[in-house]
Amino acid sequence: MTISNVPVITARIPNFIRDTYPAFAQFVEDYFNWLEYDPAHDPYALPGATPNFLAILNNWEKNLDPEDYNVSPANDNDAYLNALLNDMGFILQRQIAIPKSMLLTYLRDFYLSRGSVQSFQMLFKILFGDSLVTITYPREEMLWLDAANYGQTHYIFTKLDSTITSNPNFTYILENAALLGGTATGSQSKVQAFIEAIDVVHYPQSDALRIQIFLPTQEFLPGDSIRIEVNGYVINSLLLSVVIPTVDATGTGYMENDIVSITSSNPGTEFYSGYILVEHTSLGSIQAVSVANSGLGYRVGDAVRAKPTSTGSGANFSAYVKSVGPNGEISEVTVYDPGYGFDQIPQLYVVKQQPLPAPTPIVLSPNIPASFGQTGEFVSSEMQTLKFTKWYPYQPAFYLYNTGETATVYLNGYWADTKVYVGENAVAYITVSNTNAWLIPITDDIGQIKKLNIVSPYLILGNDVTTLSASVSSVNGTGVTFSFGVQTRFTTSSWVDQKGFLEINSVLTDDNKYQQFSYELTSTEDPLLYNDIVDDLLHPVGYKRFAVTEKQGFASIQVSANDVTKYVQPIVVGTVFTSFATPPNVQYDSISEANDIWIQDFNGNRFNLITQSGDFIKKD
Repeated sequence: MTISNVPVITARIPNFIRDTYPAFAQFVEDYFNWLEYDPAHDPYALPGATPNFLAILNNWEKNLDPEDYNVSPANDNDAYLNALLNDMGFILQRQIAIPKSMLLTYLRDFYLSRGSVQSFQMLFKILFGDSLVTITYPREEMLWLDAANYGQTHYIFTKLDSTITSNPNFTYILENAALLGGTATGSQSKVQAFIEAIDVVHYPQSDALRIQIFLPTQEFLPGDSIRIEVNGYVINSLLLSVVIPTVDATGTGYMENDIVSITSSNPGTEFYSGYILVEHTSLGSIQAVSVANSGLGYRVGDAVRAKPTSTGSGANFSAYVKSVGPNGEISEVTVYDPGYGFDQIPQLYVVKQQPLPAPTPIVLSPNIPASFGQTGEFVSSEMQTLKFTKWYPYQPAFYLYNTGETATVYLNGYWADTKVYVGENAVAYITVSNTNAWLIPITDDIGQIKKLNIVSPYLILGNDVTTLSASVSSVNGTGVTFSFGVQTRFTTSSWVDQKGFLEINSVLTDDNKYQQFSYELTSTEDPLLYNDIVDDLLHPVGYKRFAVTEKQGFASIQVSANDVTKYVQPIVVGTVFTSFATPPNVQYDSISEANDIWIQDFNGNRFNLITQSGDFIKKD
């Protein structure tokens, strides 16, 4: 039976051509009818009429049928095959990797697919015996601003218990829902949604079914009984509602990725613990400074600065010490500039711009002054004990002098009861060099919770949220409050692709390779072996082709059509490649021609091919 290609070809004629140039459209149809003309199927054929181009192909395919293989003895005649292929436009001046009789069988499919990726694969199969060729379009790497697509995915969650997992239909539905699709129907709501996929999600309390659906026209009801059907296999499961927390009071001091935890005070509530993070917080400034530990040795006018945050946010904050105690204890700090742009509360420190005061001597006696929180008593006429009753978190050092010798005692940040034995007439000096202050920023706008990220939703059976409460695990955060609601459908939003993302496919057009009408052909074969036939048979008119050959050797390289190579893998700078072979099927007439090929490492160092055997050495 002869299969006609005329309907396929004429159907591709655009409508505006048919309307504007009907004579041309008719000519195309008549021309291809003529190409397919076969007198064997024409009862009115004149004597001696011969088949035309496509009719010859159809007849040849019939000749290759096992039942009729011996109809034409020319199947094995190479000269005849070459002549026939030449007449049909497939001119070969080389050996090919498949029998030419087989080529004739599939030549019609090749011509119908011309210009497609499949046609390139078919040509390389014909020429080289494999179809390891890829076609890429540099335009896909170009920057297209605001061109990425943003989409939503919709889910419902249902209970998964032993009555469902023991149902023989469960395994079939789970394995085939993504392939065959199905429906989810609510028995109370009467809502029906089409299923895209089903999987099992694991919660600390129990597993649940997550069903990806197309957006329904209406919403399911909380606690709805869902009938899940895939290809006639059915299971039923109760719908679980998604808990949606709403931030009522934003609080302050929270950071991105702080964890939000939701709990239920009712042990009878069927509750599934999810995972929620703080996604976005506000930027702000520091309005005031609280003195948590006054420290020692500071002066009025010492500068107060903010340490860099982990994200590097915030700038221009400045404050100063407004007043101090008799031993340099900070009692008040004034903010000069609150700064701006802090996404988290920074740590503060004091820059001591004045020299420290001299150490304060304390004469050891049965009644030591208590200004620094110490009390002392004689153990004997020769030995004394200092009992430290004040906590110094920054480890102040106490120096005890006796006849020119020094002993040092550190508090180490704990309540201390330390005995120091010295002579009766010893004098103690207290130095304040390590007694740093502890200052706390006060803010009403840094770290306000603006948005939550529900990574894995909390689930509840029904819609009773009155027993729910939430807390946030945070270093500095305080003051946030939540309220709760439920939804029967959970929606996630994400970019479907990354077209137009900066640093991803962000090449600017150069009117050469990176433009609308260019393509890159990558294979393991030398472009010299296929350039001419690709030009004749496949190359789209108006396009520019870039051929890349992948080669494996001592160094892994790519060889492009214009004899410029580049690395697939990095090499050690300065390496001399003494065993790198010349790519096969490439002949060099002179050393200078070979020198036109070079390779380059990722550091920009070039290596020239400087010998006829193909050795590489670092270029001067």
